[in-house]
Amino acid sequence: MRAWEYALSQGTQVLALTVPECGACSPELNPQRDYLNGMIRAHKAENFHVLDLHDAIPYWSMSEEERRRIWIDGYTLQRRDMIGWGL
Repeated sequence: MRAWEYALSQGTQVLALTVPECGACSPELNPQRDYLNGMIRAHKAENFHVLDLHDAIPYWSMSEEERRRIWIDGYTLQRRDMIGWGL
């Protein structure tokens, strides 16, 4: 059973977040992250929603200034409330 199946079976809303790139992550983890994100993006169900953090905060495509504004240390978001704002 997927983690969200129980919640969906109870009629609740589920917001699944994809895993973003991070500066402190080993490149060897990229295929695993991409696989997980693909599974999250591909899932279709009533009341299931996706917030694609991977696309919204592309660590390696950002300027150094943007990284400092968003990330504390390369893997911790500076302002987690940004997620609630949809970044």
